[in-house]
Order: sequence, then C-alpha cells, then structure tokens
Amino acid sequence: MEGICPYNPSQFGWINWPAEYHNGASGLNFGDGHSEIRKWRVPRTTPPKGKAPPGFFDASIRSPTNEDSYWLGLRSTVLR
Repeated sequence: MEGICPYNPSQFGWINWPAEYHNGASGLNFGDGHSEIRKWRVPRTTPPKGKAPPGFFDASIRSPTNEDSYWLGLRSTVLR
C-alpha cells in the first residue's frame, strides 16, 4: 500500500477494494493468526454497487487522506 511508509497521505491508495455489503464492514485475517472486524469509516472506501469509477476493482487508485487505507496499511505492510 502506497503512502504508508514514508508517511504521505496524498499517496494513499488501494488495489483490492472492500465490498460495499456487510453493512460497510469487513472481516480481516492476518498472518499471525488474529482477526479483526473493521467498519469502514470513509464512504469512498466502499462505493455503492454500480457507482465505482472505471478500473476501481482491478487497478491501483489513489484515495488521498483515506483513514481506512492508512488503518489497513499500518496493519498489513512492513518496511523492506
């Protein structure tokens, strides 16, 4: 996920976006065996069905200052 380290909110983005069902929440499983349920807070994280921009689900799309992108990036990326 881009923009996480070094911290640059203007570069936050996604490639695989969460779905809009489940009342705006997702269950996430992590490599260390724990799991978390996340209620997405930013409406553009989960656009309504049929309202996503072209390429939304299969391309990296910037979502500057997206709190959800930052939250996920902190929990799923590491420095190389």
